[in-house]
Amino acid sequence: MKEDKKHIQKLIDKAIESGCMDIQGAEDNYLLAKYVITAVYKGMSRQYSPLDHDKRGKKEVQNIYTHI
Repeated sequence: MKEDKKHIQKLIDKAIESGCMDIQGAEDNYLLAKYVITAVYKGMSRQYSPLDHDKRGKKEVQNIYTHI
């Protein structure tokens, strides 16, 4: 988990440094934060996809996703 936290922080820093977001113009409603987290987890979900050939694993992930 510590490695994931460091990795997530690096991704957020990279996004901020890229200038792809209007941080100054963002409204104070947490939407920008939600967009950033969604993008980060979208990328992370791809690196944890050795489930391509694991039907049981895919089913388990879908079951968990359904409950969150």
